[in-house]
Amino acid sequence: MTKLYFDNTKGIVLIDGKKSTSPALTDENFAVEFFPYDSDCLPVQHALNKKTASCKDMLCIRHGKDTIIKFLPQRKPVFEEAYIIKQAECNQVKHLLTCKADRCHVAVIETQNEIITLPLPARPDNVSFKIKSFCDGQLLIVKAHTGKKTYIAVLHYNDDYTLLMSAYCDKAQIADNGRIILRDKLYDCMQRTCVRTLKFCNDAFIEESRYFEYECERDFPDELIPYVFLESISCNDDDAIKKFVSYSLREENFHEVFGNFIGICDTVEYVPYKVTLVYADKGFYTKSFCFSLSGGRINFVNCV
Repeated sequence: MTKLYFDNTKGIVLIDGKKSTSPALTDENFAVEFFPYDSDCLPVQHALNKKTASCKDMLCIRHGKDTIIKFLPQRKPVFEEAYIIKQAECNQVKHLLTCKADRCHVAVIETQNEIITLPLPARPDNVSFKIKSFCDGQLLIVKAHTGKKTYIAVLHYNDDYTLLMSAYCDKAQIADNGRIILRDKLYDCMQRTCVRTLKFCNDAFIEESRYFEYECERDFPDELIPYVFLESISCNDDDAIKKFVSYSLREENFHEVFGNFIGICDTVEYVPYKVTLVYADKGFYTKSFCFSLSGGRINFVNCV
């Protein structure tokens, strides 16, 4: 038998597939594995016998039948692949945009003296990079298309980069008047598309207007109206909210009535006109509401 000692081990050691502590008894031939606590380091795996010499990631010091093993795990290589490079110039200042993978996908924008990194939600298929003069500096617009989605970022440059806004949406458009129009498809009963217009104001882009387009605007059966109504509250579609309530409830603040719910809960047993909502405030919990309808409109809501 061979007695093994592990020197300054910061990780988990397996001998022949079993977790071991120092010292450990084993045969002369054995497999050793070391999994560092540091996730940036690679694991160490070797099959050893009495003739095995030290390796680059493991040091073996032998004393007769006993062996001291010191693990020297290598750090994971940094994967950095540049796959899209764009260049734009404005007022004799050149900007270079590089999309690369560095554990995650990023867009790096730089001049000779300044640099900014924008995290991308996924690897883009293509990127547009435009610059124009703006407010004693330059306005840089980045649009990255990832499948059916679009990432857009707007930066201001004046000796340094300042990120003014970024969004991930279904479609983004820069209007002639400098407004940014964002479109987001909501996969709900009405198949809504939220259209937002952003304008530049006080060194930032703010929402100027918002409206909804509907692919499935029709007369819903009464049993579905509470669900469509709650989806309208969730996305702040005030016009649809008023459409589904009686005139006596038009002035009601339903955001206060239902609170900040995060979703509609699927229940095991369906009860008509009863909907359970999910909340997250120091833990998850639910509340149930019963609806009363007349003439296709909600006329009463009660928390049960």
